[in-house]
Amino acid sequence: MLAALLCPQSARACGFDPEEEEARSQDTFDRNLLSEEREKPCTGEAEERCAGPCATRLREELLADWSRKLGPEIPAEEWRVLLFETPLAGLNGLVTELELQASASARPPASLASSSVRRAARTRRGELIAALTFVAFARRVEPLARLQGEDDWSEAPKPPTVDGSLLVLQTEGDAALAQQTDPFLQQRYAFQLLRLRFYRRKWREVIAFHDRSAAVLAEPSQSLRALSLHYLAGALQRSGERARSSLALARIYASYPPLRAAAVSAFSPLEEKEWQETLALATTPEKVALYGLVGAHRDPFVALQKIAALEPRSDKLAPLLVRALERLERRSEDARPFERLALGLARRTGTDRPWLFWLAAAHAAALRGALPATRAELQAARSLRPGDALVEAQAHRTLAVALAEGSKGDAALREELAFELGELAALSALPSSETPNALRAVRVRLARSGSEVEAELLQPAGRWRDRARARWKRPAFIEALLARVAHPLTAFDRFAVSTWREAQEEDDLPLETELVLARLHHGEFAAAAEKSLAASANPLVLPCDPFAQTILDRLECPLGAKAQTLGALAARLEALRALSQGTGDSAAEASLQLGAALYNLTRHGNARALLWRSHNPTGETGPALAWFARAFVQAHSRELKARAAFFAARCELAQLLAGQPAVSEEKDVPIPAVWFPVVRTFADTNYHREILAECGHYRRWVARSR
Repeated sequence: MLAALLCPQSARACGFDPEEEEARSQDTFDRNLLSEEREKPCTGEAEERCAGPCATRLREELLADWSRKLGPEIPAEEWRVLLFETPLAGLNGLVTELELQASASARPPASLASSSVRRAARTRRGELIAALTFVAFARRVEPLARLQGEDDWSEAPKPPTVDGSLLVLQTEGDAALAQQTDPFLQQRYAFQLLRLRFYRRKWREVIAFHDRSAAVLAEPSQSLRALSLHYLAGALQRSGERARSSLALARIYASYPPLRAAAVSAFSPLEEKEWQETLALATTPEKVALYGLVGAHRDPFVALQKIAALEPRSDKLAPLLVRALERLERRSEDARPFERLALGLARRTGTDRPWLFWLAAAHAAALRGALPATRAELQAARSLRPGDALVEAQAHRTLAVALAEGSKGDAALREELAFELGELAALSALPSSETPNALRAVRVRLARSGSEVEAELLQPAGRWRDRARARWKRPAFIEALLARVAHPLTAFDRFAVSTWREAQEEDDLPLETELVLARLHHGEFAAAAEKSLAASANPLVLPCDPFAQTILDRLECPLGAKAQTLGALAARLEALRALSQGTGDSAAEASLQLGAALYNLTRHGNARALLWRSHNPTGETGPALAWFARAFVQAHSRELKARAAFFAARCELAQLLAGQPAVSEEKDVPIPAVWFPVVRTFADTNYHREILAECGHYRRWVARSR
């Protein structure tokens, strides 16, 4: 039997989900605190655990069922090959051989003696023939058991193309089931017959067959019972019986963990009338499961409240608690209602795993910065689970979040935060460690409270590291960061600086260079030159000529005979500023060079390769545009004016492109409506003819606007 037998169609397995992974990066409450694998929410990181029930666990359970049935005389590995791999012709041939041996007195030939099935006691031949006959029947069902062209219950059914073959198999199977007395094979034949009716799209027949065969389908295999319920739910859904369909999914969710993800995927919220009908059909345990589906599918907090009222000792509360807390953390909602509910359950006698509810209440308190409540609730959790490494790690994470939320301006609390983060780092070898997430959460809270230098220092290494931030555009921020890195005075500073150094990558620009770039973009050329001089022990050589004024941007522009450092560029820009203060073409040329350098040091210019290593790959062309506009006003030469206007148009185009999706076709590139018309007024210049020859965007605009 292959995957389609094991996993009903439309039971979507879990796989990698980028959005889920992004959301998971914000979680600081460890789902591994749930003690059983079956309770842990499905995520892309646990693909084997989530997809496994369909591809692996059910196969193992089916094989285990057969092993218990056949006993040690037939090795499990040999039966696994027969069950899943042996071709149909081989199965039929083996059945024929066993039938001949059952009626013959001679021993099997030596060539057949190695097979445990062939060497089995003569008294078991009838049992083995019946078992192999069923496996062959199931193998014949398999290629036909699928809804062709249909991947989801919501799609309209299509006419079956193999209904005749399915009907023949169904007729044979009905006859075989009628002759069976063994409950093991009865259940398996009934399951295959349910499938055949389902894939013939005989929804009413599926429901009727399941209802009259419910006792046979219920045991001995729990796997087949749950799979049968899944097919029933699909037929009920397609027949418009949404209340019964939801109830069937709830029974799967309550009783068979491997198919919980499939039940959640198939469940859809009902209208109020249908929901009340479902509840009226359900027992209290089934109502708990129904609200569990609601919690897994939509609102875990509401489900928590309902289940707590129905069955406050239910083991379904803990998984919903973790899911609700994850949602609370990701959405930054008011934590007080959740905290009150968690505390009420933690204090109730007989609650399943009360320490987990104390931990959750403490985490909710931490999210709102309530330090006294956080400490008290963590102490209650620790007292119930002394020595539990996972609980200790979570306590450090929770207290770190609370301290980050409430430690602004308090040196003692900031030192305690360093201690908690240090303890977390020591526990990072735990398989369930959420240290990067904790650092991320602490960093977000520090930034929100105005501690942006500390927030930057606590960036963890890896995929969630943020390189480009608005704060890197401000020289004052980089200066403060430099001072903290150079002189970490407190325990918190030392921990934070150590974390920051570990997160640095080999090609990151030095902070001194980042400061020079920020000052250049702010027009602070003298200060940039001074800072470059102070850091002259390791001068940065520019990858290309920052003064290049090519019509089309190029990543590689020759530097000329002499390589240029960033410090030399800063000094040159300060000198050009002095020259630009006059009037006439010489001042206009200086302004042009200033604009060209600042433009080339953005994402759009010729020197942008330098910015790939920077935390501030700026695309802001406003400073460069101001210098080009100044050059246009200063210049007397029409050639100079044409050049200044065209470069101003390029800056304008960069501003138009900022923030919009990537342009896929030339026709979608925006038009610099201010400066393109100005450039066109210089159609008599040589530079305008060069623009027409090289710049296709401008050339097409001219052709369209005639």
